[in-house]
Amino acid sequence: MCGRYETPRPHDALWRQLREMLHLSSVPPPDPRSEIRPTDPAPIVANDSPHEVVDARWWIEGPWPAKGPGKLTLFNTRDDALGGRFWRAMVETQRCIVPASAFWEWPAVPGQKMKQQTRIARGDGVMLFAGVWSRWQDRLSFSIITTAANNAMAPIHDRMPVILEPDAARAWLDPSPRSIDELSPLLRPCASELLVISAVPQTPPELPLFARR
Repeated sequence: MCGRYETPRPHDALWRQLREMLHLSSVPPPDPRSEIRPTDPAPIVANDSPHEVVDARWWIEGPWPAKGPGKLTLFNTRDDALGGRFWRAMVETQRCIVPASAFWEWPAVPGQKMKQQTRIARGDGVMLFAGVWSRWQDRLSFSIITTAANNAMAPIHDRMPVILEPDAARAWLDPSPRSIDELSPLLRPCASELLVISAVPQTPPELPLFARR
């Protein structure tokens, strides 16, 4: 998955849909910036408070010095890595849902230098990405879990975010500890027919008004 996604815009119907799906007590207005990149703040629903939307940083952080000064350089986490000691503890106790209206990829185009900007959305509403969260030095951060691409995504990228159905999302937000064996069946590609994939028209570079001879 590429490092960019969209959150629903303020007063968007997707926020109302999210509130109904996850039985949220409130949905605060999102930040005016709807395009989210790594290290940006973004709204999530964490399983320690599964009926509230909170802001968190899209770049998981914690006291792991082997990976640098207080941060692990991962904003996405592979599902096949969750069985490791570090991720296992986090996925069993610190899970979250990341609401999104779309995510972006830039696949290569044969014979062209410019990659094709591509928007991937869900045709029937809001996307519920599975994630894990961490709290370190009073700051909340998160990582999005990715899985193998489904048939629709495979020509674009070999990975995609785990997009949960509402029942699975509510199970993911269970505040009680859950084993990785219990949770693994939830971490699979969504059905291809749910996705709407749109190529954004390429904009040619702007030519100078007067060409130099």
